Amino acid sequence: MMKSFDADISILHDARVFGFLFDNNREKFKSDFYLYVQVFGEFNENRYFMRKSLVHFDNAKIIKLSIENDIDQGQYFITDVIIKSGLSGEYEFTVVFNAENIALKLEADDMCVIKSDKVESGSDQYLASNWESLLH
Repeated sequence: MMKSFDADISILHDARVFGFLFDNNREKFKSDFYLYVQVFGEFNENRYFMRKSLVHFDNAKIIKLSIENDIDQGQYFITDVIIKSGLSGEYEFTVVFNAENIALKLEADDMCVIKSDKVESGSDQYLASNWESLLH
């Protein structure tokens, strides 16, 4: 039976991608993959409400990760995450972006969104980032 990822996928719709991180545990022979994203909340009184988040893929195996001809200068947004259940209990995640020149497809045991407790607001769509604080 496939786990429901609907809540995490709805959070990620239109999230701005800022980067990624591989976390390798050599003793357990395990690699995790993280996407750094900025999640948008409501837009009210000409202010954006935003939250920094990490998308954690547990025990990840990268199938495809590429950025070609970055004409958008790194301005990528997640539009969907397509999930298929694998035969060995893992899941295949295909992250769909607002541009065709970026691709991410991976297998992982699980996916979750780690959200900052702090919601920030501003008149522009950018948050200064201390991503490390999300891991503590």
